[in-house]
Amino acid sequence: MADKSGRLSCEDKETATEGNEKDHSTRRVNTGITAESLYLTLAMWMEMFPEQCTSLGDSLSSDLTKEADKSTDFYRKIGCVLVQQNASFVAVDWSRDGVHGLARMLVKHHGKTTGCSVFVSRKPCTYCAKLLVKAGVIAVSYPPVEPEFLNSKEEKRVGILFDAGGITQNIFVPQIRTDLVTMAEEELVAQGISLNDIREYTEKVLRRFWSEDYVKRMSGDITKQTYSEFENFVKWLVRIYIPLERSKFRCFSSTGEPATEEKIIRNFDPENNKYQEQIAKHLLGLAAMTIQRTVEPKTGVGCVILKDHDIVAVGWNDFPSNIIEEDFHNASDQERDKRYPFFVHAEQNALLMRNTTDVTGGIIFVTKTPCHECTPLVKLSGIGTVVLANKLEPIKERYRLNYEVFREEVEKRSFLCFEMIKIQDWKCIHVN
Repeated sequence: MADKSGRLSCEDKETATEGNEKDHSTRRVNTGITAESLYLTLAMWMEMFPEQCTSLGDSLSSDLTKEADKSTDFYRKIGCVLVQQNASFVAVDWSRDGVHGLARMLVKHHGKTTGCSVFVSRKPCTYCAKLLVKAGVIAVSYPPVEPEFLNSKEEKRVGILFDAGGITQNIFVPQIRTDLVTMAEEELVAQGISLNDIREYTEKVLRRFWSEDYVKRMSGDITKQTYSEFENFVKWLVRIYIPLERSKFRCFSSTGEPATEEKIIRNFDPENNKYQEQIAKHLLGLAAMTIQRTVEPKTGVGCVILKDHDIVAVGWNDFPSNIIEEDFHNASDQERDKRYPFFVHAEQNALLMRNTTDVTGGIIFVTKTPCHECTPLVKLSGIGTVVLANKLEPIKERYRLNYEVFREEVEKRSFLCFEMIKIQDWKCIHVN
């Protein structure tokens, strides 16, 4: 935490650590990231949302956007997340089309912002700060990186606005358990990804966000500790993206032949459209991050719903109430059958908690093939395109889940399905 001056102290750092430990003790199946850290991570990830005709690397190196009114002041692109007082996710957005990310999100979700908290990838500018106050937001969280604004005069104006609105500023680095990062690195190396590649992507993210001079001004004598935590966070972030970056999409066809334009209309085509491929990978990365909040890490699933280029829902599998979750805290792996009927699946969570009524024609990005419970609901909602982070292959599980229902619906053309294939496997497919 930080006071309203925006300065992060050592005492604040200890409090944040205690908060993480408390979260782990009350939520024992959590895999290593608190809700607050996850939301800040999502905001920073959305700042890196790919622009038209860019790759991740290009997006990382481009951090300035200019206002549509041709103002002489420049502003950095930001990502942001809106959260209710009970920590329930409301919305996620990012700067685009000449509109600041926070301004876009607050206006789009007017009437839902009073009493909410905002997580943003950089300290907001005056323009966004006054909207936060007017919208009734009570807390703003951001990492110790350079702010959205480049004009030093804005620092004082933002402080005045936050004081006037009684907005609490929380400044922290997302906390990721070290063993999570180490484990992810080992998995990537096992997949044939070199340590040099891992370091290259890590350095790109660090170059985008990290400024030692700015952190010193904000944080005083804890720069070394802050950098270590930030580097740990970036390494975890990069390890989620690299497997996606090393993959391609293919439109599923039960015959093994590519689905042609005559057979089905592709409004979203990550197989042939490079920009849409980057969007698909970025949103699957977003879905993968949410798995860190699942109550069942061994079978964690995350998903994102996109409608008209807006993210309208994010979901992961969870218990429907804390009371039920508490009952299963000490359940063993052998008792998973008893826990399974109580799970709310990622797709179900997203559809129930979406921030718009109509998702007809939308796209769902999911880290695992939908099961027999979720497939009819996705179909009922009018979502027409499903993008998977895996190949659409037969899945056999002993927990009473049927995945053939989804495949049958795809074959009936209820959905247009894009499956993700590793590049080495893709090459083998085309060679054969």
